[in-house]
Amino acid sequence: GQVPPYLIGNLAHTQRVLGQFEAALEGLVQMRAALVQGGGDPRQETYALAGQAQVLLRLGREAPAQAVLAEAQALVHGLGESLYASSPTQTSLLMAEAQLHLAGQRWGQAQAVLDRVIAATGEAALRNSLPVLAHLARAEATLHLQGPVAALAQAQLALEMALQMQHGLPHTSLVGQAWLALGRLHQQAGRHVPASAAYAHAMQHLVPTVGAGHDQALQALRALQVLQAQHALHALRDLR
Repeated sequence: GQVPPYLIGNLAHTQRVLGQFEAALEGLVQMRAALVQGGGDPRQETYALAGQAQVLLRLGREAPAQAVLAEAQALVHGLGESLYASSPTQTSLLMAEAQLHLAGQRWGQAQAVLDRVIAATGEAALRNSLPVLAHLARAEATLHLQGPVAALAQAQLALEMALQMQHGLPHTSLVGQAWLALGRLHQQAGRHVPASAAYAHAMQHLVPTVGAGHDQALQALRALQVLQAQHALHALRDLR
């Protein structure tokens, strides 16, 4: 028999978390095709298309992402008033829209859309990763609009939420992502000691969960190595 579309979608989500973006994209395309073949479900189709758009943006393919997002928005428009603001379909679509604005450096528009995501997911804030990711994305927009200090407060909130969602697990990739964002913001604010600590925390969470070869784990490692090298150079200069 055929694999149910939701199982294809679950696998694609896991591949996306692990940084296997090409495989995730292929899975989401298959999910959409399976839904259409089964008679179509506009909500699930929109969810699959929003996922495709987000993965395409991670792959740096902004134009195809915009086209897929437009297709998803047309499906949502067809649903009319039956789609409530906090539905997973709507929030995933808004998240994709926000990420498209971030990719295009439209910081104010990204922030406005992310505020809608955060407001819509308020009641379910600690049930899934989307609100944490929304706060982290908003921190990026805030960095460009208000600077690193304001962005740090947003990223710190994301970290606190991610920590509450650990549910007894020693490490999660979500906590690792939040620490990585904090490291970058501390570094941009010239706070090298807390930046180094944040990068080290990021690696402690990312390496056991998504692997040492994952893009984010490598980013944390390289950033930490740069800061350690700078610290060593300063120490040598002080000795002279």
